[in-house]
Amino acid sequence: MGILAIARMTFGTNPQNFTMGTATTINLGPSLTMNGTLDFAGGGIRLNNVILISLLLCLNSGSMNDDCTGANTFMQAIGITNIGPGYLSFALTQCRCL
Repeated sequence: MGILAIARMTFGTNPQNFTMGTATTINLGPSLTMNGTLDFAGGGIRLNNVILISLLLCLNSGSMNDDCTGANTFMQAIGITNIGPGYLSFALTQCRCL
């Protein structure tokens, strides 16, 4: 089991691809801006105060339950697929889809 945590950064327009095992979670934020496409496949994802300027593609395949805390801004299309037995929950407050 592992966690990749990325916070307090701004990424340029180059696409970011992360492919990890089903026991790995990626924690994005707080205060993270992604200007390029983010493509993630792994066991879990948590979004906390993230600005995604480009496309978000996410395949969540882990057995863990993932709660995102909110305050996220999505400027383009998002595609999130949960194929694992765990749930994926997004906060109901302060999520902006522009």
